[in-house]
Amino acid sequence: MRVARAASVTGRNRSTTGCTTSLRPAPTPRCRNSCVLQDFIRTRAPFERALLLLHLEERSTREIAEVLGIGESNVTTRISRLKQRLRDHARIHCPEADHGTR
Repeated sequence: MRVARAASVTGRNRSTTGCTTSLRPAPTPRCRNSCVLQDFIRTRAPFERALLLLHLEERSTREIAEVLGIGESNVTTRISRLKQRLRDHARIHCPEADHGTR
C-alpha cells in the first residue's frame, strides 16, 4: 500500500515519454484509454496520485484511509471527484469515445 504513495510522492516509476503517437500507427481504443488515464494521473498532485493508485489497486476504502491518514468518507468523496475530473479530462482528450456519461 505504501509503495503507491511513495512512488507518487517521489515521482518514481513515472514515464517521461508522454503519450504522443505522432509517428506510430493509430492507437486501439484500449491503448488510447490507457494513455488518457496515464496522462491524467501524471497531471495530479502527489496526494491525488496516491489516492488514485490505491483505488486502481482495488484497495478498500478503509485501507486507503489508513494509508493516507484521512477519513473513509473523505476517501469516498475524493475518489468520486477524481472520477468526474477523469471523465472531463477524457472528453477533452478523446471526444469520440463514450466515457460513462450518465
